[in-house]
Amino acid sequence: MGKFAPLTFTLVNTTRTLYEEGFLYARELVSDIRTNVITPLHTGGELDINVYTVSFSLVPDLRGFSSFPWDYKNDTIDDGIFIKWNSLPGGTLGSNGGSLVHEVGHWLGLYHTFQDGCTTPNDEVDDTPAEDPINANRGLQSCPGSFDSCPTMAGQDPIHNYMTYASDECRTEFTPGQVARLLDQSATYRFLTLTCPTNASRNATANGNTNPTGAHATVDSAPISSTSSSP
Repeated sequence: MGKFAPLTFTLVNTTRTLYEEGFLYARELVSDIRTNVITPLHTGGELDINVYTVSFSLVPDLRGFSSFPWDYKNDTIDDGIFIKWNSLPGGTLGSNGGSLVHEVGHWLGLYHTFQDGCTTPNDEVDDTPAEDPINANRGLQSCPGSFDSCPTMAGQDPIHNYMTYASDECRTEFTPGQVARLLDQSATYRFLTLTCPTNASRNATANGNTNPTGAHATVDSAPISSTSSSP
């Protein structure tokens, strides 16, 4: 199992904007408030992640949501990630930042590991076993040694994967197939080029579908905390 993707990000700029309504009431559903948050603040191009920290007061169990790379061409301003402000390292939720890693996975082209549940093509990655959304929505309050919510399909639930719903201490890895897919999707839709292509990127077509199915423009619910109810 590959724990990390061969990508790094550099913090270019941090801005602080006093907009109480946006901080309190921005949510994953398209709204005037969300538009008012992103329109004056969005900056950069297809390889720049705009991350907006808000409170999700209307949906307190929500940790974050992200756009997908194939959304960028038709909606450049909406490209980015909204994250619950205190889910970042040092925040009051005691998180290690796994929710933001999860959302960056979406931003690079990954689905949830429980996409389509116990049916194929699931998340369109060959080496992430199928997972029932009901199990995922339990939030995996603890980090079990193993769990199999799709017993008729190969493999146990990928409970340590960044793209499932789990507590941060449980999620530690991406699979080689996920790395291949995110590199392929980013090359296709964000025009990412690697100076030294990895084996994963060379084999991207075999592991990741370049024509995503079931895509929704921007909506995604990120992992819940170990003490909250399901989103």
